[in-house]
Amino acid sequence: KGVRAHVLRDNLPINIDDPEHDPRLSVAARHGLRTLLAVPITIKGGRPVGVLQVKNKRHGLPFDSADELVLNTLSRMVWVALTKVAAQGAVNDDTTARMAPGASLLQCLEDLERRVVDSSPAAHCMVFIADTGASGVLYRPRSQGEGGGYARTALSTFPVGEAVRTKSVVQYASDTADTVQEQQVQTLANLCPAVRTVACLLVVPLVEAGVVVGAACLFNRKEVDVTGEKHGTLGAFGPMEVHAARTV
Repeated sequence: KGVRAHVLRDNLPINIDDPEHDPRLSVAARHGLRTLLAVPITIKGGRPVGVLQVKNKRHGLPFDSADELVLNTLSRMVWVALTKVAAQGAVNDDTTARMAPGASLLQCLEDLERRVVDSSPAAHCMVFIADTGASGVLYRPRSQGEGGGYARTALSTFPVGEAVRTKSVVQYASDTADTVQEQQVQTLANLCPAVRTVACLLVVPLVEAGVVVGAACLFNRKEVDVTGEKHGTLGAFGPMEVHAARTV
């Protein structure tokens, strides 16, 4: 019974903007509810194994198709994170199933960032999600150690804005950048505490069904990041690495 049962049974998202008159919701479930969006968490082959659900979009707006694309992307991140933990023997299948609906956005993004760093020459990665409630903004939750809240970057700034606008990988190298670009990149780097200086940067747009739902920022090559100094072209990502970044 309920929304989650319908999502699991039909393997389809459910978007509710009139909870008072929706028969899938109990009287208790309607209390304080304005809007609801739920999507299935699926494994390879498309079998649903859990549900990712969000309630009450900010500013009283209904959830739209862009929100659904973002939530579908996050549901895949949730499953990747949980299966990685399960493969390490930390949890069993029952625990994994119970964890899935409650997995936090920050945990999913941090797991994705670790996987990008492990499989690429980049020393650091920071993933931002498109905020459909605030046009022109990408955001990422901050951990409590970082002070909580959200880190935000405007799409009007280089290089994130260019990557999102063109839906293509954008590269930055400190030795070829002008002063304005260098300042904007440093502002972006300030959102990632582990990054001291930026020798090079790749921004990879995350595109789902033709819509940009986020962006991954890859900072510095591993072998030059340890000194915290800019190394010009010695630290730049090569053409093959730029091509490989498109598959992140």
